[in-house]
Amino acid sequence: EEEEEEEPETDAAFARRDLVGALVHMDLVPRLRYLLEVFQLHTCFRSILELLVRLARHSRRSAVAVATCPRLMSVIYRFFLAPEKPNFAAAGSAGSAGSEHRTTTAEMTAREEAELEASRRQAALSCRTSALELVVALCQAGRHVAAEATAHGIMEQVCALLVLPNAHGLPETQPGERWVWRWLALRVWRVCAGYGLHCGILLSQHPLLVEQMRAVVAKWQPQPRQDEVEHQQQKEPSPAQGDPQHHHQQQQQQQ
Repeated sequence: EEEEEEEPETDAAFARRDLVGALVHMDLVPRLRYLLEVFQLHTCFRSILELLVRLARHSRRSAVAVATCPRLMSVIYRFFLAPEKPNFAAAGSAGSAGSEHRTTTAEMTAREEAELEASRRQAALSCRTSALELVVALCQAGRHVAAEATAHGIMEQVCALLVLPNAHGLPETQPGERWVWRWLALRVWRVCAGYGLHCGILLSQHPLLVEQMRAVVAKWQPQPRQDEVEHQQQKEPSPAQGDPQHHHQQQQQQQ
């Protein structure tokens, strides 16, 4: 009897077995790139980036699909990692005509304009953080994926985030985001150095990178609590208590 040929697995069956893998198989990554590049609805940028991070962390196959998607990494660099400050005021106008509330500048009060600008700026900062998390996730998937993920000027900007104080586009009143970006950039640098990638960039900036690496490690190293410090000081004897000559001098003074 002839063996029956196995029927190909349907997308529904694949999704029940592996949802993330099925989404990648159904070309979700190019669709997300289209939303970023063409539709440009800035209110969805962070959600799209977080979804890409989840895909990159799922498996090496899905990470390869993200890193090798045509124009995706270059779009991420231009929109979120470029040296200039991220600004979504213009980026959201193309896709927001049909879904966002239309309010002319004349109808907005000064307070509403300030709140809108603050929300856009915070969204831009959050998107840059998510974009760096995506680069970290892709680099951890393998050397080939890391080479694709750090092209298009991304590695140069990662090094700039570490060595140049003004490369963040942040005022001094927001040091928290600055340290998070440096920490993520340091992770990218560490993985690429392990792969032997971008050696020229890393060697040219090595003294500054080491200096900033020490600063980042000191910033994120857990500090001992005050009660632990006091308890340790009580346990350690003072230098004078263990000195026999000092003890003899005290006895003579008492006599």
